[in-house]
Amino acid sequence: MDGMTYVHSIKTGLIEPHPLSKKLNLTINSFTKGNVYCSATITNEFASKRGVLLGGITSMILDMAMGLSLVSCLGDNIGTYTIEMKINFFKTIRVSLNTIQITGTVLHCGKTLGHTEACILDSNQTLYAKALGTFIILPDEKIDGLAGIK
Repeated sequence: MDGMTYVHSIKTGLIEPHPLSKKLNLTINSFTKGNVYCSATITNEFASKRGVLLGGITSMILDMAMGLSLVSCLGDNIGTYTIEMKINFFKTIRVSLNTIQITGTVLHCGKTLGHTEACILDSNQTLYAKALGTFIILPDEKIDGLAGIK
């Protein structure tokens, strides 16, 4: 199945989303080739005792959005794997926000590398965090042995 069909199948429930996506209530609201628009519900389960979303959770959300945006550009049986990610945190993401918006965008999709960005925003389009990511693009049969993947 090609990438657009794959993302559509996740959005419509034909394919189960990643367990972390479900746990984080990460929902694909819409997408186009190279772009994904998601939302997530922030709960105390993933926050510090002061009600701030943990940085690792923020990183996972941004990584998922970047990966989905890149997958939407790919053909059949091709996967993406994060090889580099840089994050800037601009504002504290508090549980009181309740819902955040996440955008993932492909900056460049080559044959073996993809470059993406993702942003976390609130309902007023205030920027809370931004990530830049580099992904290796490989056919499924070539992932054996990649950084210990078996």
